[in-house]
Amino acid sequence: MAVISRDGEIIGTLRSLMDYFDVENRPMAAIGWTRSRSAAILRRLVQARSVSHEALDVESNAPAANFLRALLVFTGVLPARASDLDDTIKWLDQ
Repeated sequence: MAVISRDGEIIGTLRSLMDYFDVENRPMAAIGWTRSRSAAILRRLVQARSVSHEALDVESNAPAANFLRALLVFTGVLPARASDLDDTIKWLDQ
């Protein structure tokens, strides 16, 4: 899955995401996801070396970014955070 690698090598912190997709047993699910908007966001973050909550916060496609965030938290790539509090702070800033 090129979306979670640099130069063909899996980025160690994203291995759990690859395991989640079970590429060996369900390759079509993984291939399908790589065409999603969430995967496009992840590609940008990987290229920028900035896979973080803060980087997801500034994405223009909020639904895709929020789905990716949930997936990254579920797979342990990102730590959980108090999203209600963060959402309230973002709302107050606006």
